[in-house]
Amino acid sequence: MRILTEEETREHSIFTMLGLEGAGTARWVMLAVLAVLAWLGGVAAIGPYRPTDVSRMLAEFAPLDQVYWTSLAAAVVIALIAVVAGRWALGWVAATVAGYLGGFQLMGLLFLHFPPAFEIPLTGEGSALRFALARLWFAGPIAVVLLVVWLLFAERTGAGSPAFGFGNWLVRSRDVNVAEPLESWVRKLFVGFVIFSAVLFVFIQMPVGFAPIMSGSLWPLLPAVLIAAAANATAEEVVYRGFFQPAFIRYGGAAAGLWMQGLFFGIIHWGLGVGVLAALPVSLAIGVGSVVWGKAAYETRGLAWTIAAHFLVDVAIMAAYFVPH
Repeated sequence: MRILTEEETREHSIFTMLGLEGAGTARWVMLAVLAVLAWLGGVAAIGPYRPTDVSRMLAEFAPLDQVYWTSLAAAVVIALIAVVAGRWALGWVAATVAGYLGGFQLMGLLFLHFPPAFEIPLTGEGSALRFALARLWFAGPIAVVLLVVWLLFAERTGAGSPAFGFGNWLVRSRDVNVAEPLESWVRKLFVGFVIFSAVLFVFIQMPVGFAPIMSGSLWPLLPAVLIAAAANATAEEVVYRGFFQPAFIRYGGAAAGLWMQGLFFGIIHWGLGVGVLAALPVSLAIGVGSVVWGKAAYETRGLAWTIAAHFLVDVAIMAAYFVPH
């Protein structure tokens, strides 16, 4: 199967890319299965520490530890079968999911022995720095395991090195509308996405009655919000766009890879987010937006653009839910 190059995807929207590569039903289904395993295992791993409606729902069907270990074992089995069969791209995706879930064990050890005592709502820069450490405790172990997985599969899959750099923001592309003129990613960020984030800021404030703004509690805590947003954006982009996305694309092609990583990123927020983010429709909207972020990372060949965009969104969210009302 030929994979659309970064130059080719620029001419298309996230919707018109679909079907161009002929990934086939089997690859779409396998990516979906592995994404569900990652979701089930991730929710089950975090559930005992931060119970949510979704983790409680899972616990009604089976103990969370059983859900976690079953999901991890299934991903390992798929990876081993794929490697034995010489299906290295599939093996990379499955091993990435297994590594992601395995990383939760290392994360649990860090939180057990070196717990960062942060508070939400944030109380100041110190609290934000401890939150940033908590995000490092999440992303660090998972990223280390996924880097080992990457190195194990790099030669067989032609993966090269992880594209964690700044990238080229000047490349011109389309995102959601194929009829729109080609625009650089730098313009999309500083014009389109800044406006979007401002609208999102207002939308997110509505459920809390604009209390952080009206009470004045937001402004002295704004530096803390910025620190927390930067930490969260960097941690999640490294894991999901940095490690997951390239593996998904190598196996399913650009269209299937971008869409499945985006939808997985959205659905993992379901039940784990705060406020309106815990709602399934909002999480699905995040997933569609994450397809655009993935397209930006793919075409710019770096993570800086997606980290910046993610940061703007997190500022809007945390300005409502990470400060006193």
